[in-house]
Amino acid sequence: MDLDQRLLLYLVVFGSVVGIGIIVHRRALALRMHGFQLVAIAAAALTGLFRDDVGSALAWPLFVAWALVAMLPTLLVQAARRAAGQRGYGLAWRLTAFASGLLLLPATIRREARVYAALDAADRGDEAACRARLDAIVRACGPTVSPETSDLVRFLPAVAGRRFHDLLAAVDASSVRSPIVLAAEASAASETGDLRRALRAVNALGTVLRNGAPALSQARRTVLAAAGRVAFLEEAIRRRMPVASGPRGAAAVALARA
Repeated sequence: MDLDQRLLLYLVVFGSVVGIGIIVHRRALALRMHGFQLVAIAAAALTGLFRDDVGSALAWPLFVAWALVAMLPTLLVQAARRAAGQRGYGLAWRLTAFASGLLLLPATIRREARVYAALDAADRGDEAACRARLDAIVRACGPTVSPETSDLVRFLPAVAGRRFHDLLAAVDASSVRSPIVLAAEASAASETGDLRRALRAVNALGTVLRNGAPALSQARRTVLAAAGRVAFLEEAIRRRMPVASGPRGAAAVALARA
């Protein structure tokens, strides 16, 4: 076994041990199957370090296996979240689903993929698919449904069906003013022509999200478009202000609507 192969095996062992340590330290039970993957890879690499014939044959395959289960899923999830920030929910859904498969389907990553799938259906106006995907999330969560998930279940079907008065009624019935609730209220109020309410929702959203956050920029664009602020939107696009950030063409669409 040459030096390069030995270094690869050391890297695999070190990386696997670090990954296992992170899972144990965070008590991430949802990733326990991923932990078993890393244990098996580390054990094979250690065997290779003590047996040259095994090490020379397994060095590169083990490195590739380690990269696939330890590095690639993280990169995929990060790319998915960037895509979701740009409203590329379909791409985010597929990337996260692939990462979930590599990690042997942990519940947390599967749930994130299903959320992106529901958002994708809502964005396309497919209310039936949106409801089906939300029902799958609720079944998977069981009795431990988070407040954010509850908000999605109540609001997303109305968003998908473009039933904005129903969406405002759901907002009125909500006892929690989360960012999801505020963004839904700003969008629905803008679509129904209630600009005062839309502005109040955007101002409240600005107190809980950083300036330039995708959800905040989208809410502000929606209100500005509904108010017919053509000159301001043109200036924002020209100066690349935060309100004009987001998916490619989003600011142009807001300008056209204004």
